[in-house]
Amino acid sequence: MAHLVEKLAYPTQAVQLLEEAESCVENSDGALALYKTLRAEYLFTHMGDVKESKRVLDQAKKLLRGIPVTAIVHGRFYSLSSRWHESQGHYEKVYRKILRYLDCVHVENIPKDESLRLSKALVTAALVGKKLFDLGEVVCHPVMTALSPEDKWMLHLLHHMNEGRLDAVLDMEETCTTHPLLRLHWDNILDKAQLLCLMQMFFTRHPQQRVLPLSDVAGQMRMPESDVELLLIRAMAQGLIRGSIDQVESIVRVIWVRPRMLHREQLIPFLNRLDDWCSEIKSLESWAVEKIEQLEALS
Repeated sequence: MAHLVEKLAYPTQAVQLLEEAESCVENSDGALALYKTLRAEYLFTHMGDVKESKRVLDQAKKLLRGIPVTAIVHGRFYSLSSRWHESQGHYEKVYRKILRYLDCVHVENIPKDESLRLSKALVTAALVGKKLFDLGEVVCHPVMTALSPEDKWMLHLLHHMNEGRLDAVLDMEETCTTHPLLRLHWDNILDKAQLLCLMQMFFTRHPQQRVLPLSDVAGQMRMPESDVELLLIRAMAQGLIRGSIDQVESIVRVIWVRPRMLHREQLIPFLNRLDDWCSEIKSLESWAVEKIEQLEALS
């Protein structure tokens, strides 16, 4: 059907044909969802009908809930959904739809121009999306190899944010101003970079060393101490960290940091901590053996 409608001269003819064909496949949720997705694609891409294309996409979405995931049906749906949400500036949804699309297909089978679009849209959405903090999956995703050389700097920026390198992010502010969308959202990007830096700062510390003066946090966040408390409250409200703020002592206690996908370098503190833990266990074992031997000697 997709090949047939492509041969039609006018998009309106394709939409009409697909709508009529839907009645022939009403007993198959998969086929019906595919036809509706194709119709929504023509409405959105060729006719610019944003409202009607979203209505048809929502119909397809309901049908997809009850069938196994396939590249032909689900892949096409998530690809179109990502483009629709991108046109509306819904970056968190763009991020999720692209990742779901990539779960349906093999990256090596995606056409080059589509891989280029996906990689750029994904890294942009990851940077701009206010509530997106799990950036490791994007940094390491194979589709990022399709990113054009002139856009590689965006991946470097995302990498710095994911690792909590606030200074490196600030150093790239001038470069970001060359990108209209990132320039428009720079304040949000910086805000997210500070929150990720805060997470990384406590994540790399031993659980027994997660009590810090607010002045120390302010120094690493490159902000006045008077603003640190609000940053910590926002991080707690968004579920990034858990803890408490002692306003009398001007300290913060963090007892939990939200888990997220880590880059290889970010695992080093964990490995060091495991080494320390193993050493402590061996020391405890030696102490226990010594005490047992002493008790046996007394008996």
